[in-house]
Amino acid sequence: MTSVFEKLQNYIGLLALPSTKPEAILQANSSAVFTQLAACLHGLQDVMKDVSKHYSQKAILEQELPTVTQKLQTTNECILTSLVSLSNVTGKIATYFSNNLDFFTAPTGYGPRAGAGTMNPLHAESMLQCKKRAAGYIQALKKPQPESVPYVEALAHRRILLSSTESREGLTQQVHQSQEKIAKLEQEKEHWMLEAQLAKIRLEKENQRISELEAQLAGSSSRQLFLPTPESPSAQPTPEEEGEEPGERGLGEPIRSASLIGMLTTKSEEVKIPDEECREQLIKSHYMSRVAELTSQLQVADSKAVHFNAECRALAKRLTLAEKSRDMLTEEVKLANQNVSRLQDELTTTKRSYEDQLSMMSDHLCSMNETLTKQREEIDTLKMSSKGNSKKNKGR
Repeated sequence: MTSVFEKLQNYIGLLALPSTKPEAILQANSSAVFTQLAACLHGLQDVMKDVSKHYSQKAILEQELPTVTQKLQTTNECILTSLVSLSNVTGKIATYFSNNLDFFTAPTGYGPRAGAGTMNPLHAESMLQCKKRAAGYIQALKKPQPESVPYVEALAHRRILLSSTESREGLTQQVHQSQEKIAKLEQEKEHWMLEAQLAKIRLEKENQRISELEAQLAGSSSRQLFLPTPESPSAQPTPEEEGEEPGERGLGEPIRSASLIGMLTTKSEEVKIPDEECREQLIKSHYMSRVAELTSQLQVADSKAVHFNAECRALAKRLTLAEKSRDMLTEEVKLANQNVSRLQDELTTTKRSYEDQLSMMSDHLCSMNETLTKQREEIDTLKMSSKGNSKKNKGR
């Protein structure tokens, strides 16, 4: 084993020699060094197999002893497992190196100008990095393109989209027009409501005026003046007076009413209705009611906005907590996956070690059976020879 490791050290030193002395080894001799290194790795694998085999036999013999302790058994098992894993690793390294020997011995394809001398390892490392970058760039360019939609299907989708957008625009225009109509109708509604209230007030005023006039007429009829003779010229109305109507006279002129009893002369009082003040009061009351309604709606909207803001803040906090919990769970899942992979690796190594131990045990049992059979044959031959000698002695 020591000789094999010394050989490996020498070959690795030869490969690393151009980094300090570029002219110490030729480029053509590097292939031979790699070949010898591969052979040395295979030799190391064989040596490790032999060491693990001999140590397994030693451990089996020690287990058969009655004075063996549990600590010694566990130590032997650990050392044997390490030797088996080391033999497996050396075998993998040897097979990988032998399979890629052509790549190691092939020329690099780049070097100094005019091909003179060997290349500095630092320059080779930079060239390898550039080569990896170029390979990564080419690999990025070779990404598969996404699946495209056929041309006919794309045209059909475009027509559907255009028709849907046109219909959407038409619907939006209709909605705007209907909203404008609704606003105009609401304005007209408010206007006519105001007109109706004004007309109602006017009607009440007119009814009040009529009732007052009827009360005045009833009070004046109780105080009628009786004339002496109806034939007196003062009682007979003139044609000019007959032609005049009460509506054509002024408000301050006396009104005469003729009857069978006599003539009643009254004077109408001038009544002025404050229409403008009533109209202003109605408009003011209407707009005050509208302002109160709008303020109540604004307060309701503000309360809703505050409520929604609180809900949004609560949801944002919940979202942050959920993201934190998600990150923690992802980390836990990663750790669990790492533990699972580690346990799987340990399981595979233990399986391999147990398989190797079983194979070695079976080989040892076979060798023991062979020795037992040989010993039995020797014992039988010795018995036969002793019987023959005893017969000869009896015959003598």
